[in-house]
Amino acid sequence: MQMSDRTRHRFRFILQYSSDKTKTLVETAIYRVSKTHNFVQLALN
Repeated sequence: MQMSDRTRHRFRFILQYSSDKTKTLVETAIYRVSKTHNFVQLALN
């Protein structure tokens, strides 16, 4: 699979972040997903 130039550039940009910044971004994303998941579960009940 070949990445487009834009995707490759974005990937390189992400790799340039410090590990702390990346960790924070990942934790924020996981928090948002889990919060949304909990909201969906509440809505279904």
